[in-house]
Amino acid sequence: MALIKTRPNVRLLLPRALVAGEIGQFIVELQCPKPVPVDAVSLTLIGDVAWYTTGQYGRHRYSSRFLDHHIPLLSDQTELAAGEHRLETAVSLNAELPGSREGDRLNVEYGVRVHVDIPWWPDKRVDFVVRLAGAPRPIADEGAMVFVSHAGGPPAKGPYIEVSLGQRCVVAGGTLRLSAALGNVDRNRYRKLHVDVVARERFPEGLGHTSNDHIVNRWAVALDAHPGELQPILFNLQLPNSLEPAFELHGCELRWLLQIHADVAWGVNPQLRVPIHVQARVQDRARVDEAEFAAPLAVGSARLRLIWTNVAHATGLEFADDRLRGVVDGVAIELHRSHEHDGRPRIHGLLEFPDLGVGLHVRRERRTLLGAIETGLASRDAAQLAVIHAQLGERIEDVDHELLAADDRHLRFALDGAGLELAPLRDFAGWLVTLAPLLAALPDSVPAPAVMGEHLAGWERAARRRGAQLRRGDLRLELVRDELRLVIGCDFNDDGQLRATRIELDASTMIPSRHHLIWTGDTALPDHELPIVELVHPPQWGIAPARVALHIEATRVRVLLPAPLPDPDLERDRVEAMFALGRLLRGDQGPYR
Repeated sequence: MALIKTRPNVRLLLPRALVAGEIGQFIVELQCPKPVPVDAVSLTLIGDVAWYTTGQYGRHRYSSRFLDHHIPLLSDQTELAAGEHRLETAVSLNAELPGSREGDRLNVEYGVRVHVDIPWWPDKRVDFVVRLAGAPRPIADEGAMVFVSHAGGPPAKGPYIEVSLGQRCVVAGGTLRLSAALGNVDRNRYRKLHVDVVARERFPEGLGHTSNDHIVNRWAVALDAHPGELQPILFNLQLPNSLEPAFELHGCELRWLLQIHADVAWGVNPQLRVPIHVQARVQDRARVDEAEFAAPLAVGSARLRLIWTNVAHATGLEFADDRLRGVVDGVAIELHRSHEHDGRPRIHGLLEFPDLGVGLHVRRERRTLLGAIETGLASRDAAQLAVIHAQLGERIEDVDHELLAADDRHLRFALDGAGLELAPLRDFAGWLVTLAPLLAALPDSVPAPAVMGEHLAGWERAARRRGAQLRRGDLRLELVRDELRLVIGCDFNDDGQLRATRIELDASTMIPSRHHLIWTGDTALPDHELPIVELVHPPQWGIAPARVALHIEATRVRVLLPAPLPDPDLERDRVEAMFALGRLLRGDQGPYR
């Protein structure tokens, strides 16, 4: 044995790239200038997770070893002759090993240490840096989703953005398709869209942990000077090759985010941060191509149309002209988007039904000094209101929808939001649809006004005798003869008291202005071209002296009589005179022929 030994030169050869979950092959090449005795040759595969912290003395490196795999290559004492010697080994690499990474403050490092044990002489130790690729592993893609800066749609006047990704599982070097939409474009000047891929690194520091968000790549998407309101903006992004799958190891963690924000001039930039999952690159390009063509969901106005169309199908309504419309049991339903005076978006729902004639209106009152204002329905007559409350009361008062207005032909409700959420809109529309049959049944359920209860039988007999339609809510008879429509009804004040009996003729033509007249009965009847004397003679059934008023307007003639009218048949002659006047105005006889 030579007294002075010459240590061999060591090289490490990798026949192919190291990939987690596969067999890693290692070749150690020893170049011996002279014969050298060795006791053993070994190879150690090392894996460290390293992180960096900053303090008053600068940047400090810390590490934790998660892999230390020792492999003997030569265990018997021998003498290596001068020349080249190759020692080979293979290692099964765990599929859970994270891929190599060089981040901002969090790294994953792999190395190989070759140790040549030389007796009675300093050993030869050489460290090599190697890269290991993460194993391709299936990740359940959560599917395309829509992310919004404000739940419920654009806020009052403020900037708004919504984004949809084709997929949230991405491949390094692949293509990601996005669709974005901007809201309140008339009130905010949008300049650009910025999209960032952010690596969120979490590692130990002090007694706890700290996080570091590092932008790996950034894109800027130019916008038109006047982008449309909620108009979809489609674009593709070529992802960088440096992305590695997320991991969690020895208190360290890597996650990926896609950060999208709109650049607003003189305003707050709306921002979204969407978690994404990075898959390891694979040799099979078909898998990458499949991810590249995953289409994003509709956003903005396109998403709005899809949501409203879906609600239309679910509720049996029709979506046209940006409105939901339909008719259920003769009740017309309409929903549309609107904005309040303060800019708040709301959905207005309108129900239009046959005239009830009960003086329906909204009652708002505060029951206690500091209590909230309660909103409900009210009418002139207590008995009629009891029937309405029995049909509608709980259904209207026990919901979150606001009752805006009510009258004898309409109910108007409001739902907060811009109509960009499927479930609330579907529930609101479905609720309106369920109200429609109840409203359609009200005219037949509402009793006659209490002040006219004793005369109801006479009005019903007159309706049957004349083939007229009777509305019991306000005792209103409608007669149609020779295409002329005449109404006999009662006028009430707000307290439900009778004010007058009205006989009104709808002329089928415009009445010349020279015939217009408002006569209250306080003065003598003026001379008139039309035969109106028969219309204004005092009734025999009224309390003397009975007053009569006459109004002739552009399209109608109205006679006001005392109230109550016990039986419409008592005014048979006046009714016939009204029909005769209607025929005269139409030109069926006299100077108009």
